[in-house]
Amino acid sequence: MLRPTRRLAALVAVLTTGAAALMAPVSAGASPELTSIAAPSVPTDEAGHGKVIVAFADGVVPAGTFGALRDLGVERAIELPSIGAVAVTADLPLVSLLSTLPGVIAVEPQRRPVSHLYASKEQINAIGVDQPSTYTTRVGGKKVTATRPGVTGEGVTVAVLDSGIFAPHPRLR
Repeated sequence: MLRPTRRLAALVAVLTTGAAALMAPVSAGASPELTSIAAPSVPTDEAGHGKVIVAFADGVVPAGTFGALRDLGVERAIELPSIGAVAVTADLPLVSLLSTLPGVIAVEPQRRPVSHLYASKEQINAIGVDQPSTYTTRVGGKKVTATRPGVTGEGVTVAVLDSGIFAPHPRLR
């Protein structure tokens, strides 16, 4: 069973890859069902190398995996320990061979998440904020008309402060 933090990380990975399921459940004694992908559906980098996420059974990357990837001719591999997977960049013909590695349960395309702010503008009452507007106010008892520039977010820095969770807490099990 995955700990809550692993469940959350796995969910993020699923949303990031755009896949319906990153890791298929495997029952005891059964062989995992592999998720295979066709080379044309694999996103590529500037050099034409395919970019995929390789997920492993039980959320653990087996020892020797990086050596096996190197032997296959993989260009780049980065371990994603929070979800028991490896982000792989390789020549497109090699992508179909990744599912043959020991312990692999899924090979999914790496997808970049796309945010559509226009879909939430009405919900957060932000319609028209990107357009300049004229308003009237009082300054020192005098009526003043001014123009408010459109807010686009350009030059704005956003920080995310995440204090984490206490995973052993009984309510999170």
